[in-house]
Amino acid sequence: DEAGTVALAAREKQTWAQPTDRAAMLSHLLGGLPWFEALQLQILQAGWLLRPSEFVAFSALSGLGLAAVLMLLGKSLVLGLVGAIVGGAAPWMMLKSRQAARCKALSAQLPDALDMLTSALRSGFSIARGLKLIETQMHPPISVEFGRVLEEVSFGISLPDALDGIVMR
Repeated sequence: DEAGTVALAAREKQTWAQPTDRAAMLSHLLGGLPWFEALQLQILQAGWLLRPSEFVAFSALSGLGLAAVLMLLGKSLVLGLVGAIVGGAAPWMMLKSRQAARCKALSAQLPDALDMLTSALRSGFSIARGLKLIETQMHPPISVEFGRVLEEVSFGISLPDALDGIVMR
């Protein structure tokens, strides 16, 4: 049983491991801007594992790509401009849509998660064990969020701070 727990923890750490920043220069240039940190929170709220620089780069490339395709097909600068605007805005609209859908799903799952935690605590489980039960027995996105809380606690963040992270995300 202990070996299984260790293997599960190793798999979870691999799940949360993020690759190196593919847009490091953009991160460096935009890192000090206030909206850049707010964008990171929005990306987390959408449940995406992206850095803000990667999202901004993707949006720019999306806009440039659609502009190029429409300019080539329509042979019009106006179509290219429209393509740039639509292509650049599409990832932002997808982000907002995904953010709203995830928030709605979390809100719908929260009462069941709290009932499960209450039942676990009444039956003598520790809070950590109750959170682990939610992580293993419920579906995403709430299972992912409680898994993140457990991981943060294992890295030394206090439980109240880790739970505040769920509220923030």
